Amino acid sequence: MWRYYPVSQKRISKSDEPPANLASAGRFRGLWGVRRRVCVYVAALLAAFILASSGFGSEVSFTKALAPGVVLRQVVKRSAPAMVINVLEVDPKAAGVKLKCVPAQSLAENNPTKRRDTVSSIAARIGCLAAVNASFFNMQTADTIGLFVADGELLSEPYPNWVCVGWDSEGKVMVDVVTMQALVEVGGRNFPISGLNRTRRRNELVVYTRAYGPTTPNNASGNEAVIEGTPVPFRPGVFEGRVSQVRTYAGSAPIPAEGLVLSGHGPAAEFVGSLKQGDVVRISVSLRGSGGQSWDSVPNAVSGSQYLVKDGKPETANLNPASDARHPRTVLGVTPYGGILIVTVDGRQSISAGMSLREAADLMVKLGAATAVNLDGGGSTTLAVRGIVLNSPSGGKQRPVTNVLAVFAQEETKAASVALSISPPKVEVASGASVQFSVGAADASGNPVDVRPEDVLWGVDGGVGFVNQGGEFTGVKAGSGSVVAWLRGSTAKAEVVVTAGAPASIAVKAQPDAMDPLRFRITASVKDANGNPVPKAVVRFSPSDGGQAVPGEIETDASGTAVSDVVWERSLPNLAVSVACGDLKPVKVECKPKTAKPAGTISR
Repeated sequence: MWRYYPVSQKRISKSDEPPANLASAGRFRGLWGVRRRVCVYVAALLAAFILASSGFGSEVSFTKALAPGVVLRQVVKRSAPAMVINVLEVDPKAAGVKLKCVPAQSLAENNPTKRRDTVSSIAARIGCLAAVNASFFNMQTADTIGLFVADGELLSEPYPNWVCVGWDSEGKVMVDVVTMQALVEVGGRNFPISGLNRTRRRNELVVYTRAYGPTTPNNASGNEAVIEGTPVPFRPGVFEGRVSQVRTYAGSAPIPAEGLVLSGHGPAAEFVGSLKQGDVVRISVSLRGSGGQSWDSVPNAVSGSQYLVKDGKPETANLNPASDARHPRTVLGVTPYGGILIVTVDGRQSISAGMSLREAADLMVKLGAATAVNLDGGGSTTLAVRGIVLNSPSGGKQRPVTNVLAVFAQEETKAASVALSISPPKVEVASGASVQFSVGAADASGNPVDVRPEDVLWGVDGGVGFVNQGGEFTGVKAGSGSVVAWLRGSTAKAEVVVTAGAPASIAVKAQPDAMDPLRFRITASVKDANGNPVPKAVVRFSPSDGGQAVPGEIETDASGTAVSDVVWERSLPNLAVSVACGDLKPVKVECKPKTAKPAGTISR
């Protein structure tokens, strides 16, 4: 097994010379004339933005044609602030290209991620070319936040003042703030519908369809009516159903396969409770944009939180100050010509700092977006292409999400499949260090096949790091995983073991002894730049005058922790311990004595 460790950020391998194929990995041999030149131009803009945003630094970029009408661009900047940006450029009007909103289908009640699934799992299930996380959602309930329409089925209502993006079967894109008008009518009486397939709040009437799950939430603080005979799937329009049962303060009502449940609290509960078995219920639902235009027939739509770009200019005047912090981002943009830009920016790790919303807005303008909307980001940000995760999710693994934005495309004539191999086949690398992989291919007869770097897709399984589209892997999270290469429908994997990198931070706490006011237990936790605990790091404990540390020097254990007991002979002002590890700045912790309780003292 090869082992790689960070030494002055320089890659250590059999040769310090970069692999011959790395220089050509970023070249794009396009197939579509003008579109090729546009893609190369936009790729250059992306690279220029990265360099201009923080000064000149080490940067590599790659452009790969995934299918007619779909191009992947990636820029990796290594100098501070490090940045990993992926851009999918999609022509929704190209032959065979379709964009769809797709919900997760993990509905089991005993599943802790009920109604959520990972982006790569959803992509594999539906067989799309690429998928990215989409809607914001409630982490506890898995309720989608904001408008979500999938193949014409309305699954979640718009959130007040949030921006929605929708497109029709012909690729026409719509962006607007959308509202829902919905009403239930029975025997001349009516009541407004507040929400769809989400947790009911006070005084609300919420509709649950079978897309939510087999039953409504276990909330017995209201009334629920089971309505059968309504059209499936649930779409905007006017339709009728018949009440099959009314449940009073029970909760967990069964949701019929061909019907829905009305769930009410407060005045809404009184309205629902007044219904009787056999009553005919009339339901009307409509979606309208800010100018009154109908969204009822939009087959696919997703909601973001706010505009980042409007009319080709950054829309940042009313951003919350909290948005100035850098985080992973997922952004959806629309060009003046109706093209779609799907952008992910990794963050919260040494390989990529993330972006503020202002920086993300500037990026989208540089990429040529006339309009851009902020989708869910943070730990949700994930991009999967051909089932392979191309980015580095910040949590070290994919976060299960409620839905994705999926790209389908018509593949070119398939070339004969090949047998792939990756070299080296197995490596050990420290977090923060890098290793270059290469891929080889052979035909069915075992004859070598030429491999064009631009035809190979690289990704990582196991969330242990990031591999760029030139095949260079950088370790991030300690653990075992694999580097994955894809070519012509075939995949190959190389085993990767990531170990902790060099110490980058020390966290220290002092715990006073319950019986001896001059004795303290000092605990130091040592982590690397990516938050991995660092074992076998030498930690030194230096008490202030009159103190003694036992031990005074010790290695951290497997959890990156070192412990020393410090005692002073007598009470002195400003008792403290300085804790040091390697070249890191020592951390000083104050030790405040507590008066020990005399033996036999009873607390009252």
